[in-house]
Amino acid sequence: RLMMEVVRQLGLTVNYSTKEGLRTKDLYGQNPIEVEFINDNDLQSFRFDVTLLSDRKILLGRFETFGPNKQKFKQEISAVLGDTISTPVGQMIVRPTLYLTPESAEEPITVTKYNINSVTQSYQAAVKSFVANKQASIITLTMKSSVPRKAEDILNTLIAVYEKDAIEDKRSIAENTGHFIDNRLEVISRELSEVDKDIEKF
Repeated sequence: RLMMEVVRQLGLTVNYSTKEGLRTKDLYGQNPIEVEFINDNDLQSFRFDVTLLSDRKILLGRFETFGPNKQKFKQEISAVLGDTISTPVGQMIVRPTLYLTPESAEEPITVTKYNINSVTQSYQAAVKSFVANKQASIITLTMKSSVPRKAEDILNTLIAVYEKDAIEDKRSIAENTGHFIDNRLEVISRELSEVDKDIEKF
């Protein structure tokens, strides 16, 4: 549950990458575009290419879904940054980021959208935790990743989400305890009132 919140906060279901020779470069934290999926379905999995042209124009192509209903689409779509675009995988808006430069047009950017459950499980398995010894009150968290900044962000956000969850849990316990005490006081007050009446009658 906590890792899923980390995935949502960091937008880890969407990956941006380019080809550098035979190597795939993950553009995490420096992607020149950002795609907003309208009516997003967390369970969808697909990929497509975005080629940046001149004058804010873009070309979308190589649409491919994966999972049980794997499909490939030959369709290419010309659009403009910031417009709402209808594609074979749903409506989307491609926006520029601060990392958009003239050099960004050199190589198509592959945008991959993953199923949130599989991403959560993947990162949950990648994070390891251990205690140095039984007397220690410190837990060491580690994570292996080809993108150090991503691993750092995931661990820091996981800690922040955990702390927030712990605070909310304590507040919930305090509120429930308060309600219980208030209810008991009300019952006791009512019982004492009845006792007082009985004494008065006596």
